[in-house]
Amino acid sequence: MKKLILALTAIISFSSFADSFKQGTHYTKLENPAPTAQPTVTEYFSFYCSHCYRCSKTIVPNIKQALPSSISFRQVHTFPNPVTEQLSKTFVLSEQLGKAPQIEAAIFDAIHKQKYRPKTKEEVKKLAINSRIKAESYSQTDSFMVATRVKKHGRELKQFDIQVIPTLVINGQYKINLQSVKSDQELLALVKYLTTI
Repeated sequence: MKKLILALTAIISFSSFADSFKQGTHYTKLENPAPTAQPTVTEYFSFYCSHCYRCSKTIVPNIKQALPSSISFRQVHTFPNPVTEQLSKTFVLSEQLGKAPQIEAAIFDAIHKQKYRPKTKEEVKKLAINSRIKAESYSQTDSFMVATRVKKHGRELKQFDIQVIPTLVINGQYKINLQSVKSDQELLALVKYLTTI
């Protein structure tokens, strides 16, 4: 019964917001889009970003919970320097190990709650191991598979011109203007709207 009520609420919320969403205000069409094969929501984030940290506790879980199984949710960590690139490799590895949510939460908490901000690749390794990645598994951050995925993410960040984080991109075509969104409910409706246009 509770699930039915939540589903009906989501439908009503979506229909009440959908007519008011405007390109240029609530979202922009990417200049160099890369349309996805299936509906996909991508969050671009950084472990060092305090806004991303807050989103990881509130907005991101809400989006994941609200999306139907037909819509994929993925995350890309940004990396403007060697230390953040190592964090990106760590995050990609955590996904491959099937432990991304736990390791993501542990790294975010270490940086923002415990104020441990790695300044070298060795310090990133220490952080990763403290965040429940085994030392023998961590060596895979140097693997071809991880390096290839991180390079692909780098090309994507340039192609989509990701300058601000967190950023949500829908279907590889639309970038949400988070400043224009006034509530979590409106954001969820906007995400769902953009996956259908």
